[in-house]
Formats: sequence, structure tokens, C-alpha cells
Amino acid sequence: MDPVSAINRLTEPDRARIMLMIAVGDLTALTDGAGVQGAQVALLAGELADNARWVQNYGFASKPLGGKCVVIFPGGNRDHPIIVGIDDPASRPGDLKPGEVCVFTDEGDRITLKRGNQVEIKTKTLVVKAEEKVRFETPLLEVLGQIIDLAENGGVQMSEMRAIFDAHTHKENDARGQTDAPEGKMGGS
Repeated sequence: MDPVSAINRLTEPDRARIMLMIAVGDLTALTDGAGVQGAQVALLAGELADNARWVQNYGFASKPLGGKCVVIFPGGNRDHPIIVGIDDPASRPGDLKPGEVCVFTDEGDRITLKRGNQVEIKTKTLVVKAEEKVRFETPLLEVLGQIIDLAENGGVQMSEMRAIFDAHTHKENDARGQTDAPEGKMGGS
């Protein structure tokens, strides 16, 4: 036997294991729990990995509806698949500039770390839950719409508060009649 054939014959088992170590497939099911998520992935040639574990980065969690998966099989053992990445090309934003980062959903919600040190949040409703307080440390806070105080209890729009303040009068303590409306108006609409 020639040396090349002998080497090929000796390395064949290792080459086969190496070829079995990485696969690309389609996510077909995902179970969510407290620990690592379990998944089912359809691989090439009808192979189904129904016990795949999806390992996500610390601090980030998601439950995709589907998508393409990169699956590794440590040591080429197809009994213990690990998903190292899932991508859903149909949902992924395609308008990012170089260097930008985006967290997104299939419904169009986005948190984008944009160029120029800007963060943009796009969603229908944004709820911030803080047990103690919310504090903005900024020299300027701009709001383009209305602000409502005590919204859960009927609330009052800030524009209504401004109108009441701008027009208010009251009786003087020494009974000389009504005071004039304030000279300084709160302004706004």
C-alpha cells in the first residue's frame, strides 16, 4: 500500500468526526425554561436534532420564532448538539450603519445604539418600571407630545395645568378683591 493511501485510511475516522462537528439547520421548535433553552433543529438530509441546547450570551435572552441555526457537535458526537447562533433574516434590520448595534423583534421593536452617541428606541408602548424613582441627568429634556400627571387616576395633562396656572386669580387675604393673573406665564400649548 502506498503511503498516501495508508495515511488516508488511518485518518478517515478523524476526518469523518471533523465533518460531523458543525452543521447549519432550521429552528423548528424551542422550549423555554429557567436554564438553557432546548431546541429542535432540522439539519441536512432529513436529520432532526431534537435535543439541541441553545447557549446564549450572559445578559441577553430571546425566544426566536424560527430562523437559521449554527449547531456544533463537540467531538463529532451527534447526540449532544449545541446551538451557538440563530439568525432570522426576515426580521433582521437591514438599515444599520457601520458600527451600529440593534436589539430587535419580528414586530419591528428596536433599540439601536446609533452613530454619534445616540440611542434610539422604537416601539408602540414603552413602559419603565422602577421601584424607587426614575432620574434623568441631562441639561435638557424635550417632549414632543403631552405629559399626563397621575395617569392611573384619571390624570391631568400638563397643558391643562399650564392653562389653569396662567389664568388663576384668588381673593386677597385683606379682602381688597381678586388678584391679577400671574405676570409670568407657564406658556406652551
